Amino acid sequence: MSFSVPSDLSSGLFFLGGKRTTINATATFDVLEPRIGAVVAKCPIADEQAVNEAVQEASEAQLEWGNLTPLQRGKIMKKAADIMRDNLEEIARWEVKTNGKPIYEARVDIESSADTFDFFGGVAPAVLQGWFEQVMQWTRGKLNHFCAVVYRW
Repeated sequence: MSFSVPSDLSSGLFFLGGKRTTINATATFDVLEPRIGAVVAKCPIADEQAVNEAVQEASEAQLEWGNLTPLQRGKIMKKAADIMRDNLEEIARWEVKTNGKPIYEARVDIESSADTFDFFGGVAPAVLQGWFEQVMQWTRGKLNHFCAVVYRW
């Protein structure tokens, strides 16, 4: 899977069916670059049909996602974190352009988001219990030790 940050936003602000796209809409709103007040794109306003299609696609994707093992889901989430980090500067520039925040804050937000994907990508396989047909093992959650963390704020 590859990811690319668009050079402009006119090719579509929606991500549906696994790809960036646009929708047919009669109404739009301006996406502004707050720093200078310039319009960087016109975003179509989704109507009820577009929303229903997106919800249907999401429902179908959820069924596919639910059929994956926790380990498979974790690997996908970790890959998402890698993609975010690999494209951090490009994503940060667009975040600054369309949000107006300082670049250092955008970088921190993106890195933090990637950390979240990494964390939950590791948690699912570690905490889910039971038999998995794809992996011949049994896991049982049981507290054997405890850990205390003292952190200076």
